[in-house]
Amino acid sequence: MEEDRNTFIDKYLKVKEVIASCTTLDHTKVARQMVENLSILCLGISLPYEFYSTYLHNLKFFLKLKINELTKI
Repeated sequence: MEEDRNTFIDKYLKVKEVIASCTTLDHTKVARQMVENLSILCLGISLPYEFYSTYLHNLKFFLKLKINELTKI
């Protein structure tokens, strides 16, 4: 379970970096797909739903903020 947790956190941080580095709306489409892939990964790991759902919610919110920022430019 500790290995699953570490794997999830590593992937979460990578996706968060990708979202932060988005400079166009096309980049956000890639980031959105990465968030979806991470949510699919969660189905196969032994972590409680409460643990990873909060992280996924934060990524989706962060992505939404990034999209809003890019559309205002």
